[in-house]
Amino acid sequence: MRYLFSLIIILFSLSTLSAQSPWTQDKGSGFAQLSLMTIPGYSDFALAGNLNRPATRVYTEYGVQLYGEYGLIDGTTLVGSIPLKYLQAGAAVDSLTPVTAEGDFLSTGNFRLAVKQRIYNEGLAVAGQFGIEAPTGASQAATGLRTSFQSWTFTPSLSVGSGFGKGYVYGYGGVAFRTNDYSHYFTGGLEGGYKVFKPLWAMLYMNVNRSFWNSTRLETPQHIDSGFYVNDQEWITLSLKLLFEINDNLGLTTSTTLIGFAANQVPLSPSLTLGFYGKWDQKKEKPPIE
Repeated sequence: MRYLFSLIIILFSLSTLSAQSPWTQDKGSGFAQLSLMTIPGYSDFALAGNLNRPATRVYTEYGVQLYGEYGLIDGTTLVGSIPLKYLQAGAAVDSLTPVTAEGDFLSTGNFRLAVKQRIYNEGLAVAGQFGIEAPTGASQAATGLRTSFQSWTFTPSLSVGSGFGKGYVYGYGGVAFRTNDYSHYFTGGLEGGYKVFKPLWAMLYMNVNRSFWNSTRLETPQHIDSGFYVNDQEWITLSLKLLFEINDNLGLTTSTTLIGFAANQVPLSPSLTLGFYGKWDQKKEKPPIE
């Protein structure tokens, strides 16, 4: 299980990775997706330096997220997401004295809004993006449960990609600047997809999140134990997503992390994300990156 782990921060964002693609929506077109996720009970975390640490309780996360893209004008797309999290601090781990109280917590996560601007789209697609995440979550002191980063995050990024035959590939990179004494971090990745047969696409994607370790933010022992949205979380992951097209406008997705490494303060536990999406007013073919 050491290298098969899911990430509290990023796995619920798998359905929003299309926000990082270089393809924009046409004016008036777009899509929306509703995603459900779970990270089953876990009590072990990866730490920097190829280390592990045990938590004193079993923690579980469930989530629902609404994600959407809308073409403001040709070449300019508005992107947004609204997450809702339900977290649990469960039974104490045998032989360890609990640091947190037992309990559960329901609240929103970080609301996200971004503008994606097409720069070039002649065979090779290039787009720039600027995103903002708001500190719209909440936390409990006794249980250590927290549903979002307690900071504003500002992320300029650039993405480049191309479609070819039955497939596509793109890569992106950017720097996220956080307030409230959180470290800034680099975010980047690669994604490739292939149409296996008419209704089914398979995608592999690598996601990189590397903290700059440039702050001295202090977390409480309770928040450190639960690991939810603490400072200097980082990882490199390889993940799989499957997309099934019900018709030209509706479809289903599922995704999970296959392998992860170079991680800090993230749980060693598998996860599952399921999504249902709908498109409207699509005027031309684009990779199915919802």
